[in-house]
Amino acid sequence: MNSDQTSQKTILSRQQFLKIVAIGGAAVIAGPILGFGNDIFETSQAAVIHETHLIMNSVVNLTLVSDDPAKAKEACDACVREMRRRVDVFNRFDPKSQLSQLNTEGRLIRPDSMLVDLLNQSALISRASVGAFDISIKPLLDLYLASQALNGGLPSFEDVLFALRLVDYKKIVYDENEIGLSCPGMSLTLDGIAKGAVVDAGVDTLRKNGFDNVIVEAAGDLLAAGERDLQVPWKIGIRPPRDGMIQPPPVLHINNRAVATSGDYLQAFTSDYSIHHILDPRRGFSSTELSSATVIAPSARLADGLVTAIMVLGVHDGLELLKSFPGCEAYLIDKNLRSTCSPGMGAYFSVIL
Repeated sequence: MNSDQTSQKTILSRQQFLKIVAIGGAAVIAGPILGFGNDIFETSQAAVIHETHLIMNSVVNLTLVSDDPAKAKEACDACVREMRRRVDVFNRFDPKSQLSQLNTEGRLIRPDSMLVDLLNQSALISRASVGAFDISIKPLLDLYLASQALNGGLPSFEDVLFALRLVDYKKIVYDENEIGLSCPGMSLTLDGIAKGAVVDAGVDTLRKNGFDNVIVEAAGDLLAAGERDLQVPWKIGIRPPRDGMIQPPPVLHINNRAVATSGDYLQAFTSDYSIHHILDPRRGFSSTELSSATVIAPSARLADGLVTAIMVLGVHDGLELLKSFPGCEAYLIDKNLRSTCSPGMGAYFSVIL
């Protein structure tokens, strides 16, 4: 079966997709995306064309404003190819990927420039967040996942301390010619930033193919370029972290901005959401302050990395972190379902909720 046939078989109905959202926790849903498959919706400017694919084990939605469906289809095909090309480098689950080779050998010669660029972005966020974001967290995450698989419980404090000895972004040594992990047993995961980088590449490819009004969305990360209609921005809904919130999260109006949302509900290790997949790389367990965070940024990879760091840092330090990144805003919901916004976030709120 070729890749085109595979992508066709993964196209989902709206009802099927919403079930995946409910189960898998896709946290950001674009308001104008009303159907899933090769659907076309009329606007006053042109048509909104939508395709759904399975990439990174996630449902990825491509939305284009176009009056030329055939050309849009060609652009979508190019977009999917480019996104999958990056996944082939970043995917830690694929033993043939460069990231997996690095984790296995502790060293990678002649790394792809895409991987080096992502290490640069990761290091920038790690330094700014004083280690709250750290791609070397994989040994700690693996420990928690192994404990969950074994008995549904949590690892011992001693095992956590041992794993933390292998977590330190400063021990990743690299340049354009080689990447090395200084401590034996270290390994990297790009789960907190690679999805955003793949989304950015998708939008960039669509733009290069002549489409400036687009959204690429992948399970909680999206980049919305241009407009949905003439002088009408894209409308983005944020998933609430808990059912029955008295004050639901706002609807955002987005133009040429990325949005990423993460929360404790996406992969909880305890029934009360106190320990989940977003672990503090410095302490070995999850922060107890936030239930979800949404970040708006110029790029999806920056939004992806920042939202992970903020889930660790909490409200005060998370908002302080944003001061180092111009053009970034945040909407945060704590465990008591109280919301806090960065100073400029309100400019993105829709007046119609």
